[in-house]
Parts: sequence; structure tokens; C-alpha cells
Amino acid sequence: MLLHPFGRVVLQGFGGYRNYYRDALESIGVTVNVFKVGRYKSAVEPFSQNEPSEEARRDEAALLGDLWSQYTSAVETARRLPVGGIARLIDELPQRFAAVGGDSQNWRSRKSWSTH
Repeated sequence: MLLHPFGRVVLQGFGGYRNYYRDALESIGVTVNVFKVGRYKSAVEPFSQNEPSEEARRDEAALLGDLWSQYTSAVETARRLPVGGIARLIDELPQRFAAVGGDSQNWRSRKSWSTH
């Protein structure tokens, strides 16, 4: 990878936003009628609630966690990094930056980003 000396790579992980419309729909007189079978169905939650249910939060966290694991595993394999190296680097990032006084240029030149 080539990176300009003033450049940075920022990995933010996976995520998403879902809008919830219950109050907006109620304010304009729309009534939502949902027929469902089973305990929970998250597809209709944006129309019947103002926030995700605990089940929807749990399922989304599991999906995003799996996607992140697949991504980091693929990068570690392609870059011949140790298993868990990316997670370790992310976890240790505050201490690594503190060790160089928060100077990202100094951090990069000292190879404080290395996972080995």
C-alpha cells in the first residue's frame, strides 16, 4: 500500500442506520396494521416503533460482528498478519498514540502500527 506522508487510513468497521417512523406516521393520522407470525419480525419495526427492539439490536450486532470478523480475517491472511493482530492493534491504539505524544506522524515513523 502506498500512502502519502500526510495521509491516513481510517477503518470504521461496519454499521448502518435505520429510520423509525411511528411518531411521524401517527402525527399525520396513519395507522399501521401489522400481521405477523412468530415472536418478532424486525422488518416492520420502523413503521410500528421508534427504536429497534432488543432482538433486532442483537441480530444486527451479530451480523455486523460476523462481517467484521470475515473482513479482518481476510486482511490478516492477505497481509500475513498474526490471527487477531488487527483487533489487538485497535485495542492498543490509545496506548500506542500516548507513547508518541499523540503525534500520528511520529507514530507511523516508529512503526507503532505494526501488528507483529
